[in-house]
Amino acid sequence: MTKLGEMLVEDGIEKGIVETCRELGVSFDETAKKIRQRFGISEKEAREIVRKYWF
Repeated sequence: MTKLGEMLVEDGIEKGIVETCRELGVSFDETAKKIRQRFGISEKEAREIVRKYWF
């Protein structure tokens, strides 16, 4: 898979996790924690991802 393809897949996974957590009533903070754990990233990066998809 190309680098662009990998980025699109990862973006879709991030979006899906955030949307699913919101639908299930998971808080913003807990969602950021799950993103951080799933991708092994910093808290700041995880919060930016959640903010991006938290409609």
